[in-house]
Amino acid sequence: MFRLMSAAAAAVILAAPAFARVLSYPGSFHTQMMQTNGTNLYVRVGGTWSGGGLAAWLRRHGRYVGPLAAVLVKDHTVIVPDLRGMGLSDHPDTGYTKKNQAVDIIGVMDALKVQKAIS
Repeated sequence: MFRLMSAAAAAVILAAPAFARVLSYPGSFHTQMMQTNGTNLYVRVGGTWSGGGLAAWLRRHGRYVGPLAAVLVKDHTVIVPDLRGMGLSDHPDTGYTKKNQAVDIIGVMDALKVQKAIS
């Protein structure tokens, strides 16, 4: 039992630096809560933004795409939402359908005045 507990503790300690890297975003990113489709989504936005342009859209939970966002932000506007029920976005009791997720994302794009996105 002691060995199992020691192994678990060692795994947590060794994973901490990797976990910290996963969460890091460049300083040029800003965050905001955006109300859309009856919920609030936590959204990270980085890069040069003039509105109406092309944006790179990262659809995964924002916590896992920090390193990719750091690369893309050099020549793209990068938008990274936490989908409903994930991360720092609201966790409503209902509405976890693909259609609602699509409407959520359309609401974010409209609010940011994004006309085209690549994902």
